[in-house]
Amino acid sequence: MRLYILFLCFIILSCKQDTKQLNQIEYKGETMGTFYSVKFLTKDPLPQKQIDQKLIAINATFSTYIEDSQISLLNRPENTSWTMQGEEAQEFEEVFLIAKEIYKSTNGKFDPTVKPLVDYWGFGKDKRMRVHQKSEIDSLLRLVGFDKIDIERKGDEITITKSDSKMEIDFSAIAKGYGVDKIAELLEDKQVTNYMVEIGGETTCKGRNLQGDKWTLGVSEPRSGSSPSKIILKVQPGNFSMASSGNYRNFYSIKGKTYNHTIDPLSGMAIPSDLLAISVIAENCTTADAIATACIAMGKESSLNYIEDTANVEACFFYEKEGEIIVDYSTSFEQYIVN
Repeated sequence: MRLYILFLCFIILSCKQDTKQLNQIEYKGETMGTFYSVKFLTKDPLPQKQIDQKLIAINATFSTYIEDSQISLLNRPENTSWTMQGEEAQEFEEVFLIAKEIYKSTNGKFDPTVKPLVDYWGFGKDKRMRVHQKSEIDSLLRLVGFDKIDIERKGDEITITKSDSKMEIDFSAIAKGYGVDKIAELLEDKQVTNYMVEIGGETTCKGRNLQGDKWTLGVSEPRSGSSPSKIILKVQPGNFSMASSGNYRNFYSIKGKTYNHTIDPLSGMAIPSDLLAISVIAENCTTADAIATACIAMGKESSLNYIEDTANVEACFFYEKEGEIIVDYSTSFEQYIVN
């Protein structure tokens, strides 16, 4: 099925099961440079403080903007290796192993070591536009390659080792999805079985809302400046997760050439993909988040083939043809579409 529509950015609408005996709680806040929303049904409210504390702890491990986070300490040029222990070690290892799996399955199109190139192109902390120099990109490419990073566990500790001390890891393309999964896990530990968790558009759902309906996600058009309230597609992922990546907001142009924030880890270039945006449904949000990022770097045809060949993953793809924005679906994605 092919529809002529526009795209992205989730609006949590709400989509019957008896939930009348429960109260619906909604918490909102800020985390990871964006906003979060948690809705859940319960008899005994979970304090928002517990959610905030968990998100603060995740940031303290994975944020490249916090100078003394675990990943920032690992990224320091004087450190070839870094050791951590306890819960931080467990969570870093979880993200690392999922990232490594997707790095391999996408043939390097998802690569958390691309950070030096992201910074070079001006999409990191230093927001400056530049005309690229091939020699500079080639030099930085020597610092890219997730296969050059090793992880080893001994008891309660893990040690991450870089083949070059100047290498840096950035899990920003997977951390929001992981944060969603950990908040969902926190709710599950409190026997909450009806919830929706969203961080910056990455979402996981389970059960029903207060009206007894499935949680419904609204998809808005993929154009810079479009109102998020302009819903053109409604999706019910059921008890799965949904994450998106877009190619139409974070970019700049110099001398008639456009450069995009999604960097190809293999070429080092920031040339826009022919895929405008993608929404991925998977069993967990960590995986959906990483795959969505990889697909933008892979492009339309390769990403469609990848999704079709990957078990338990579906997606819708947004691209432009003859001035129209079109969406294609993977084989089983339509089952999640409302109306």
